[in-house]
Amino acid sequence: MQRFLHLLKIVAVLAVVIAACFFLKKELSHYSFQDFRTSLAGVAWWQIGLAGLLTILNYTILYGYDWIAIHYLGHTVPAKRLVVASLVGQIASLNFGSLLGGAAARFRMYTLLGFRAVEIMELIVILGVTYWLGALSLAATVFLTAPLEIPTKWAPLFTAARGVEALGATLLFAIALYAVLALAHRRHFSIRSRGVWIWLALSGVGGGCFVVARQLPACAHQPLTHIGFLGIVLAAIVGVYFLLAAFYRRPIQLLGHTFQFPPLRVSLMQTAIAAADFVVGATAFFILFPEGAHVPYMEFLGIYLLGQVVSAFTHAPGGLGILELVVLKFVPDGSVALAPVLLFRVIYFWIPLLFAGVLLVITEFWLARRWQSSKIVKVTQAQQG
Repeated sequence: MQRFLHLLKIVAVLAVVIAACFFLKKELSHYSFQDFRTSLAGVAWWQIGLAGLLTILNYTILYGYDWIAIHYLGHTVPAKRLVVASLVGQIASLNFGSLLGGAAARFRMYTLLGFRAVEIMELIVILGVTYWLGALSLAATVFLTAPLEIPTKWAPLFTAARGVEALGATLLFAIALYAVLALAHRRHFSIRSRGVWIWLALSGVGGGCFVVARQLPACAHQPLTHIGFLGIVLAAIVGVYFLLAAFYRRPIQLLGHTFQFPPLRVSLMQTAIAAADFVVGATAFFILFPEGAHVPYMEFLGIYLLGQVVSAFTHAPGGLGILELVVLKFVPDGSVALAPVLLFRVIYFWIPLLFAGVLLVITEFWLARRWQSSKIVKVTQAQQG
């Protein structure tokens, strides 16, 4: 059952990537090759060089993810080895996603450092929490201070009534998901728990949102013009998390694993590191736009965050197709973004991936030589004995 669910996740991710590439191709059909050449001609060499330097800075910041997780879990790892493990793991996760190779790369690198499987799982959970704290906190700030305008084509989908219906659908989906998990993991899910009954009751009430949505006044059915409302939702989620981190110290059992909220001080450090990661990454992207692009930085930061969050939700490897599609859709003049989206993909994702591949090969070669040397020493000692 577990293998089937894992395979189903992989198929779903591949389906999302194929769909994103299809819509991206459809979006690109609106532009000509001359538009791309014009966009590329507007990017100076110094912009490409600066984007490369910012990429190096960004991957240096990503080391902070692993550093916080290692120290919070109480492990001690030599700095040089942690840098290599962090770099290979982060680059693999960014390019392939956790389901298609990112987690496997981390398991390989941290296994070499002497970590057990359960310790690596704890590490990956902390890394994920760090990512989402930074993403949601920064997105809430940007969406509230400089909310993106919703494209006219998509406006009918964004109404208060639709939002209530979406909440109801989400909660109903939670009931169905819990039922599936209860069948697949009977040891870890039980309807006898008081907490489960509370969760099911809340989900049942949420199902009534479909009825409530129909009774809302006419103003609730008017399309929204910007996504400022999303900033309020994200700020509420982050606020609840910080409250739990500050006052709730009991461990939580989920799927047989124990999770405990890190102290508020650690949570704030995680948020700062991840927010810096997003800001520097967005700046590396933004710097590639031609001078006449007329794209305000705060507006582009919101676009970048939206693309990254959607990519993370779908587990699309490197946000392939999704990040490009979001940027082309939300930038006022998509033609000026044609060259920047390609250059950013090459500079931020593909070149570091080649570097990580070389680094991984060197590491494996060094380990093989070390193993061979130790074997020769043992054989020599046995002969002398």
